Amino acid sequence: MSINVEILYSLIAVVSFTALLYVIAFLLAKKKRFQSIEIDVEGGAILVKTTKLNEFIENFGKRHARIFKVLGNIAILSSIPMAAYGIYFFHMNLQLWKVAPSTASPVAPILPGITVGLDELPYFLLAIAITLIPHELAHAFHASSEDIKVKSAGVFLFFILPGGFAEIDEEELAKKPLWTQLRVFAAGSFANILTFLVLLGVFSLLRDRRGGACKEASGDTA
Repeated sequence: MSINVEILYSLIAVVSFTALLYVIAFLLAKKKRFQSIEIDVEGGAILVKTTKLNEFIENFGKRHARIFKVLGNIAILSSIPMAAYGIYFFHMNLQLWKVAPSTASPVAPILPGITVGLDELPYFLLAIAITLIPHELAHAFHASSEDIKVKSAGVFLFFILPGGFAEIDEEELAKKPLWTQLRVFAAGSFANILTFLVLLGVFSLLRDRRGGACKEASGDTA
């Protein structure tokens, strides 16, 4: 019973805070006093757009166009086995749910205040930022490297679910060859994989150093 009450309080707090954000966003959207930041409420989502990053994205993307082209090609090729593995894993997990539910990987929606407690919310937002920033920047950089205009970048809040986006000119993208479009589409997921590998390497290095320090300390004590 205490768990249910705790979840209820967390949900009320999150919903109340979200409602307050919607009211503030609605009022700010009406005033439209910001020069480089646009705030809007559209389709049930709060959108915060900015064009301040456009020049940086365009310059960086075009300056390293050759590198992004190579990375984009790798992203396309790597997406095929990853998609196949994802389908295989999903299928096998469904089979386990049918025959042996206790051995299947648990699946639950990530909902702040419900499946993510308020005490875990800062870590959740940090994880969202680590996931979204490289993902959306990768889309934007690849688009710029292919001479596709990036209109804006920003974040959104859809009820209690945060997210981010890079607004790419869809008409210009549609005129590009299919392989170019695929490079732009595949860039985000590939950036997440690279981010994971980098963080895995950093944490492994820190763990090894910590383990070595503990061994030295225990040796000195002995």
